[in-house]
Amino acid sequence: MTTEPQQQGNQTSREPLVAYLAHPVSAPTTEGVAANLARARRWLRWFVEHTDFAICAPWIPYVETLDEIEHRARGIRDDLAMVGRCDVIFLVGGRISEGMREEREWAHRLELGICTLVELGEEPPDADATPAALSLIAEALAP
Repeated sequence: MTTEPQQQGNQTSREPLVAYLAHPVSAPTTEGVAANLARARRWLRWFVEHTDFAICAPWIPYVETLDEIEHRARGIRDDLAMVGRCDVIFLVGGRISEGMREEREWAHRLELGICTLVELGEEPPDADATPAALSLIAEALAP
């Protein structure tokens, strides 16, 4: 799933599509937030290992380093700016959070590709389920 080949010197390479990874973060406890971040990282790894997309999840360092209450508005603003620079958004993690809903609505307004994979559950697909998940992605992003 790449764009047309582009010349770079004597080589032809394919420019990957840039994909924004949306995953729920909020939880009632700090342990719950940490568990959500760990799952998000596993999803990020799954996309890197199984797709050709350049994956963007800029919210991860924000959650890891900033207080959510104090910096939530800034985080959402920056997330939406990053969504606007992507070609597609993937919604994963078993549910759609409030922040994910905002990201999805922004992607829709910008007419980006939107692929909802929350029905696959909180964790990324295992080896047996990966081919079916990749088919879902291809179907969702087909022209």
